[in-house]
Amino acid sequence: MLSQNEQPVWPADDAIAHYFERLAEVVAAYDAYDDGAGESFLALYINGLIVALTQLLRHHRPQLDKSLSSTQRAVELFLAALPDAVDEPWDVAAMAAACGLGRSRFAHYCKDITNMSPNEYLTSCRVQAASKLLVKRPELNVTEVARQCGFTSSQYFATVFHEHVGCSPREFRRHAG
Repeated sequence: MLSQNEQPVWPADDAIAHYFERLAEVVAAYDAYDDGAGESFLALYINGLIVALTQLLRHHRPQLDKSLSSTQRAVELFLAALPDAVDEPWDVAAMAAACGLGRSRFAHYCKDITNMSPNEYLTSCRVQAASKLLVKRPELNVTEVARQCGFTSSQYFATVFHEHVGCSPREFRRHAG
């Protein structure tokens, strides 16, 4: 029901509030539990929360749209979030796994959505993030910017940046600042 509905906020009822309160109590006292009891209580209250949430959604009877839970939608959401996760050590297999897909199926959807291969899109996101950092964080040197944007070497970063932007990271910073 959640994956087929884009309503961002649902009003909680007493049952949901109860389970969140119990979860908070268990987390706060987690170290005091012996013999794995803390894990058992967490599992119990998380399951209770899921049941209460399911009941709440059934009560409200949200209008569902199956297209929102499609495989392509999962890839769209992942690609939309990728610019905020460029520092992760992504490769095609990891990106596909994050969407619950195989590499070739993920690559197919990525190409359809972005008109780029997964690696091209990732590189584009990393270069855009680096462009922003070069301007907003002048105290960072080029190597630090490269690392924060997921590049493993400053030389490779400089080469890729030049290919995408038309100048070196230092030149970009000088002219943008």
